[in-house]
Amino acid sequence: TRLRDADEKLHKVEHAQQLMKEMREAYHKEIMVLRDQLYRKTEREQRNEEFEAGDITYFDPTRFVLDDDATAIQQRAETLQRLYENCKNQCLQRVSDLRYQLETAKIHTNRKDMLLTSLMQLHNYKNEGDLEKVLAQQKV
Repeated sequence: TRLRDADEKLHKVEHAQQLMKEMREAYHKEIMVLRDQLYRKTEREQRNEEFEAGDITYFDPTRFVLDDDATAIQQRAETLQRLYENCKNQCLQRVSDLRYQLETAKIHTNRKDMLLTSLMQLHNYKNEGDLEKVLAQQKV
């Protein structure tokens, strides 16, 4: 059994080394692509030309997760998802509250506009400018 355990651990180490090699290669490849895009962007900007970067990804850290780490990562992802949902719900509630306040403010503004229009008609003012002139002459 000790020999089997040693072989198993050796296999895990070799697997981890292979994953690290692949991860390093993918990371460096992505860095090279990003540098190339930055270089091309700078060149195009100097010529006053548009540049649209390609959305190319070679490095995906989730590809390089060891089985032992997968459970911990899954638990962390679930925790982050719950935090996100809570924050999202708070934001949605805040948006709802702000919409209600906006609608209330619109109703009040419309009511004030109607009252102002009625008063202007009552006192024979043709527009708000006429009313402002009269108010400027009086100390309100």
